Amino acid sequence: MPYLESFTEEQRSLLVSLPYRAGLWVSESDEDGGDDADEAEMHALECIITGYSEDFLKSEFVEEVMLETLAHKDRWKDWSAGLDNVPEQCARAVDALNQHMESKEVLSFRQTLMDIARAVAMAYREFDEDEALPDKIKKYSRYYCGRFSAYLKKEQPPTLDEVLNISKAEQATLVALSKALQLDLEGNPVDGSAAAA
Repeated sequence: MPYLESFTEEQRSLLVSLPYRAGLWVSESDEDGGDDADEAEMHALECIITGYSEDFLKSEFVEEVMLETLAHKDRWKDWSAGLDNVPEQCARAVDALNQHMESKEVLSFRQTLMDIARAVAMAYREFDEDEALPDKIKKYSRYYCGRFSAYLKKEQPPTLDEVLNISKAEQATLVALSKALQLDLEGNPVDGSAAAA
């Protein structure tokens, strides 16, 4: 694989494991939903990794990484350990990428990790129609507050599906991941990382 050959073995291992680890970190962040939620989220994770491995339009480098992630599916169980290290690993991966890749490839990788994490978070509807009224009110309040905040910041507002599908724990994990990747929740560069766009 031409792109990954530029990296050390340790860096290659990090880059190839992160798409799976980032998605799994989001899935494991929320204990609600039980086995059905876990199964839906793991299915979504596998599907999106497969989809990116077949999609060279995003980035040839990302396609190569995803092909390797999928080729090492036998290691996914091993990659499940130490998920709390994912933000720090994302920062290390971005540093390594900045040394060897063009900025558009680095941004594409960062955005792909964010896309995977969001897709996993949205894979299972956390909202329960039989939920207590105060809990329903909290979720709808979060939705309207998010819309108002987005309006003030001139950003894309969250959709109702996003709010109902993403639990508080998953949202907190997505925020932590977005900070590590220097992206907003939609995958747009923030602060100094805009130069990498």
